[in-house]
Amino acid sequence: MTKEDSKVRRKKRRLHRSSEDRRIQSDDKSFYFFIGLVVIALFACVSSGGPRQGFYGIVFLSIGILIALFPPRFSIPKWILLGAGLFFLASSLSLLPRGLAGTQAWRIHLESLGLDTGTLITPHPAKSMELLFIIGAVLITALCTLGHRLSRQRLLKVASFFFLLVVTYAGISMLFTEYQWEWSWDPNNQFGFFANRNHMATLMVIGSLIGTGTLSLFIIQKKWFLGFVSATALGILCWAILGHSISRAGILLFAVFQISWFLLLGRKLLNPKIITSFLVLVILSTILFVVSDTQLEERLKQMVDLEKSIPSNIGAAEKEPYQSVLGLRKFIHADTYSMIKSEPWTGSGPGSFEFIFPQYKKESIIHTPSVNDAEVLHPESNWLDLSAEAGPMSAIALALSIISLLVFSYRKNRKSRSWQLCLACILGILCIIVHGIVDVPGQKIGIALSGTLLLGITFKPNPNNSRHAAKRTVLIYQVFAVGIFSMGLSLIYTQWFNEKSILFSDNRSVLQKIERINTMSQDSAMSGQIQDQKKYLLSAIDLSESAIRKMPLDPTFHFVRGKLYSQLTEYDSEIKKSFAIASALDPQWAGSPLRQAKVWLFIDAKETRRLWAEALNRADTINEAYLRRTWTSILRQAKQNPSQFKSVYKLVLDKNQASLIKKWMDLASNKILASQMPLIMKSDALSEGTKNELLLYWEKRSPKLKTR
Repeated sequence: MTKEDSKVRRKKRRLHRSSEDRRIQSDDKSFYFFIGLVVIALFACVSSGGPRQGFYGIVFLSIGILIALFPPRFSIPKWILLGAGLFFLASSLSLLPRGLAGTQAWRIHLESLGLDTGTLITPHPAKSMELLFIIGAVLITALCTLGHRLSRQRLLKVASFFFLLVVTYAGISMLFTEYQWEWSWDPNNQFGFFANRNHMATLMVIGSLIGTGTLSLFIIQKKWFLGFVSATALGILCWAILGHSISRAGILLFAVFQISWFLLLGRKLLNPKIITSFLVLVILSTILFVVSDTQLEERLKQMVDLEKSIPSNIGAAEKEPYQSVLGLRKFIHADTYSMIKSEPWTGSGPGSFEFIFPQYKKESIIHTPSVNDAEVLHPESNWLDLSAEAGPMSAIALALSIISLLVFSYRKNRKSRSWQLCLACILGILCIIVHGIVDVPGQKIGIALSGTLLLGITFKPNPNNSRHAAKRTVLIYQVFAVGIFSMGLSLIYTQWFNEKSILFSDNRSVLQKIERINTMSQDSAMSGQIQDQKKYLLSAIDLSESAIRKMPLDPTFHFVRGKLYSQLTEYDSEIKKSFAIASALDPQWAGSPLRQAKVWLFIDAKETRRLWAEALNRADTINEAYLRRTWTSILRQAKQNPSQFKSVYKLVLDKNQASLIKKWMDLASNKILASQMPLIMKSDALSEGTKNELLLYWEKRSPKLKTR
């Protein structure tokens, strides 16, 4: 060997070590990035019930810091950037001028009442841009995850960390349920801190898949202590899914995807240890579910009862007794299809579904009248929600992009030594997609970030053939990170340090601020400070009008505006205008005129009577039970004002239903009955049979009184 050959070999070794050092440094940064993303995703899952501005402020602040410190290290294929760009562009089409879309009769009617719905396709441009910012932040995060790489061991560590945090979340939720602990950011008393039990179930199913993948790797690597820890954690998660959660979707997804993981492993990996471990998991889960007495078991029994077929010759009103697995969902889906048809290319605008859907809900009300009294926040499907708000093109673009990435990851990782874990990650993403057909787990940014995390850690795990990202690309990501960070900082400041401003559309926070100001106004009135009372009232009205400018189709703010004006004199026209718009925004809900009538009860008897009549007419178009319930509410209101109650029965004379008048008679005094019953007996609107029934009922209640 010559001296020159020796120098060449030493130079090659230095270059190799330098390359290894760069790869290790890159892997370290990617590792820290994914660990940070795990923490952010789980925080978003735990805190989803917090105030909207503050919650998104913390999430955006954290994402901005994470991407700025750890921008993507490797370049991303152009087809992925193209897919993300097409999806975001398609989601933004509702910001085009309104003239490019179809004409909507309900929107024209609202404008005739004095409501300005804007010049864009979306009537809520501010709300739509907020949602687009959230979508953009998630997209930037997703692209950033695809620009990082992890070694096989680091992949296992990140996945294990995610799995353990999900188990910890489930364990804490069980303790909260068991001991009835309370937390201000917990939206309900159900298991988990999501408002929807199915969202918690989705997260736990994803966690169980990752747990199964990590456990199998620990068994193969003969790391028995870590395997024992994973098995224990997986047992806790299974107990949470089967024993505490009442989500039917959770148990179905758990069973389907665990079996899918086992079947897709491949023969080479189905060694006796894996088969035995999986069979033990299945047997223990089955025994656990059978011996436990939970609400979930009862709900499953109801779901798997023999489904009755719906005869083709019956009307929609007769369909209610017939149940199906989808239940009410299929009728909400049917109404959503009608909504999509009105704007098939652009959608109605991100964030607008809950405000526009009342114009289209027909089938769902016929199937379940109680839907008319509830806010339908989404169409019970991520994909329908996206199609209705952002247009079918955006849903297609997103679906094709995600499926392409999953197929790419599947083919890339099939021969990987971490295939068990990679397969679990891929199935975890599929769980969100499949559950999104009949629910909206993707609406929760915590679950969306969990999906991007799983996609990132399984995408091209081997960095040898990857190109490093250009400096200008890194700079672009860091600029985006600064923007996301700045938005987060602004939202946090607005939520907790500036009571007079609302940056993000947050109905609950705005209403709470209006209520606080209104309380201050009432306190000023009680202490005789009339000027302060009026100042506070006008301030509350300004806040409601500011909210209306951001969300003109929110009926609650129009009602609140009218109610606030009712406390001032000489503003009857403003009250009627606000109330008319609120009624038109939810044209079938009987509760809208009812709550308005309560405001007018001691102000204007004629207007109160008109609103009661409108509530009865709306209820009459649904069914008799809804009519009776509405009439009971009217009587309850009328009882507060004796002058109104005395003759309120006249509203239902044309219904010719003795049961309605009997309800009034039950609440009326003998003196009122003595003066009004003779008039009722002379009414031409009642049949002789109805009169005789009422006469017998009156004599039974007041035997000494006789009609003449």
